[in-house]
Amino acid sequence: MWELNSSFWVSFLLLMQARATIALRPNFSPGEISRSFSVVASDYLVGILISQAMPIFARESPGMHLEIIRPPHDVMGVFDRGEIDLLCIPKQYSEKIQHPQVELFYDHQVCLVSEASDITELTMEQYLDLDHVSIRIGERGSTTYEEWFLPRYGRQRNIVCTVDHFNSAAKLIMGTDRIVTLHGRIAREMVKLFPVRIVAAPFDIQPLVEVMAWPRYLNEDPEHEWVRNILQSVAKSL
Repeated sequence: MWELNSSFWVSFLLLMQARATIALRPNFSPGEISRSFSVVASDYLVGILISQAMPIFARESPGMHLEIIRPPHDVMGVFDRGEIDLLCIPKQYSEKIQHPQVELFYDHQVCLVSEASDITELTMEQYLDLDHVSIRIGERGSTTYEEWFLPRYGRQRNIVCTVDHFNSAAKLIMGTDRIVTLHGRIAREMVKLFPVRIVAAPFDIQPLVEVMAWPRYLNEDPEHEWVRNILQSVAKSL
């Protein structure tokens, strides 16, 4: 067993060293990038941030390939094994990561209801009495963003449907009296596409902070740094 583990770690370290040697390339030019970058991000991040960066990537680095992956169940383990080049997650999760990271942008929680719903405003009691669609990203049974803060109210929501991505949330409440709590930026996009309305959340929780993290061995990699800088620049413009 020890020999298998030793062999694994030797191979792992050699892989990390090989990838890190890219940082030694002189005279870096984005147009010469011909490698693939794996990016773990929710469909929220893809729609709000990464999609806005794609025209820049296409124009300045047409040979680059992005492999965008939804957060896997073992996202921290995958990251620690060096299988991810960039990880975009809320700050409360990234605090466990002992690798470089930077804040991208902020967002606030809002509620989304069907256009046919009679709900125009919500008290906390009404909010907790309603049936909820819940968005859970990553591991099964993981905590949603709002569930980090709701326990202070002493009651749990009645969750009748759970989905592991954002883009279907609006469709799951259409024609019902159900409600979904989600990030304001994507909620405003959904209002443009579906018969749903935004209602102010009846609670005050700290804003969502989206963070981008990457393995330490890639910190000085000029190609990786260029990708990071583009995403940071786009994030600042949101």
